[in-house]
Order: sequence, then structure tokens, then C-alpha cells
Amino acid sequence: MRQKHPEESLGSLCDLFGVTRQAYYDAAEHEKKTSIAHMLVLSLVREYRSNIPFIGTRKLLFLLIPDLTQQLTGEGTLKHLKAMRSKRA
Repeated sequence: MRQKHPEESLGSLCDLFGVTRQAYYDAAEHEKKTSIAHMLVLSLVREYRSNIPFIGTRKLLFLLIPDLTQQLTGEGTLKHLKAMRSKRA
């Protein structure tokens, strides 16, 4: 919405949708962190699948968990693994 109406202030757009500016910024930060984590998971999946082409989902998950727990500390690993399944990389 912000890109379509750059002349409007962020405060007026937040008022229009009934959210605070802080909620807007929190949602934007959460989306940024989530997309970075999804990119990490997908890159690891592509790497494993390029080295082991016909690896199954269970074995792939078994191989990914140590890498993900190392790199995604504080993040919900299962959420990112579900994203991997939905993409079917």
C-alpha cells in the first residue's frame, strides 16, 4: 500500500487499517527475518540435492537438522522445514 500511495504518510495509512506504527515496523522486521531464514533453508536443500540428487525427504531432514540448529539459533526450526516442504526445492 505504501508503494502505491507514496504521498500518504505512514501514520495515516496505519490509522486507515487500525494498526499502530510500531505494529507495522514489527511486522516488517518479522517478515525480513523469516524470508532470510527461508532462503537459508532453501540454499541448504539445493546444496544437498545437487550433491545427492535423489535423496528422500526424511534423509534430507536428518542431514539438515545439525546445519539448521547451528545457523538458526533462536528461530523455530520446524517452521522453516515446513517452508522447505511447501517449496519442494
